[in-house]
Amino acid sequence: MAGARERVRTDLEQRMHESMAPFDEKSVIGWAIQCCDVLSYLHHQKPPIIFRDMKPANLMLTDFGKIYLVDFGIARFFN
Repeated sequence: MAGARERVRTDLEQRMHESMAPFDEKSVIGWAIQCCDVLSYLHHQKPPIIFRDMKPANLMLTDFGKIYLVDFGIARFFN
């Protein structure tokens, strides 16, 4: 379906607490790669943006396994 929107399901911290089993390796590697991609994008801005609050509660997960970084309240430009 064209234009379908992904629904943000929960933050990763909540998902960790709800899960009765470890996450599968393929999912974790995919999330890690997505986080690295976002951080690389932020660090290549002019001036670079430093995200200073990386934790599971600030990683939102969609139904399709896409990660969104949230809470840029203490993020800073690198001088």
